[in-house]
Amino acid sequence: MNTKEALKLLNITDDQFELSVEKLNKIQGIREYIDESEKYITKSHRLLFLKNSATIVLTAKEVEKNIQQAKNEIVDIAFDGYTTWYKSHNSDIANVAMYKLAMAFKDEGYHVWNSTYGNDICASIYVEIDECDSKIQIFVPNSTEDNMDNEDFCDYYVSPKDIEDEAIDGDMKFFQPHEISEIVSYVKALHAMYKATCKVRNNSWNK
Repeated sequence: MNTKEALKLLNITDDQFELSVEKLNKIQGIREYIDESEKYITKSHRLLFLKNSATIVLTAKEVEKNIQQAKNEIVDIAFDGYTTWYKSHNSDIANVAMYKLAMAFKDEGYHVWNSTYGNDICASIYVEIDECDSKIQIFVPNSTEDNMDNEDFCDYYVSPKDIEDEAIDGDMKFFQPHEISEIVSYVKALHAMYKATCKVRNNSWNK
């Protein structure tokens, strides 16, 4: 399996998206399992029609469930777990957006994890910073166009959180989809500011 075939399988239209050879090999192995499972379903239906159900080990429904799990695993492999399955988040857009953003922060040495929650309108990641237990939550687009009535958003939304997990007023900011490097620069600036603020606060506590 080559990258083009894998991107088509994952419904990724971004031709800049890259998959490592290791990921492609894993995806190929799972794809072969899915193909064989689909053949098994066809065979099981034929055996039932012939009244020869004794040779069926798994039911068609059980195999279909396994196939769906395998498809989910392919997505998780491709995006390193930065995925969402909630319909409102529009996974075709959100997964690519989360993955690209997470990789940009990991390249800068930050610890990042998937903070997606079903009740949120958009999927998100958390960027961990060490000072004062602060963290940055960044919501990713769920659409290519804004439509408030349909809860569609095409921008990234940076929302810093304090130790109580409350948004820090004044530091929240929107970014356009092509501004990933700007998002990283903004978060790094916030990190430096929180670091300085925390140092002053700790010094005052120690007096």
